[in-house]
Amino acid sequence: MEYAIAVLVREALTTNDFSFFLYELIRELFLHYEPSDTMRKFCSFFERYFEEKEFDTIISRVFGSKNEYFKNGTDQPRVSGKSRNWDIGPRVRQVSFDLVF
Repeated sequence: MEYAIAVLVREALTTNDFSFFLYELIRELFLHYEPSDTMRKFCSFFERYFEEKEFDTIISRVFGSKNEYFKNGTDQPRVSGKSRNWDIGPRVRQVSFDLVF
């Protein structure tokens, strides 16, 4: 899971597209494996891998309640429910560079 987080950070810093890296594995871990501290720590980073109803189920399973989720993860970034994008296809990024000599 920490490896997937590192790839997400790399994606944010480069123009490479690693969207939904290890998609099926991450879904399998959160939906079927026993909850762990690592899952609780990184849960919010993988919110976009799930539909809203699935993620609500994961919150209940991993944290016990939404209150615990927000209480334990207030310092972690979250994807707003209104801005979710469920398209699993490749993303297009516009990049510009300023050359300074």
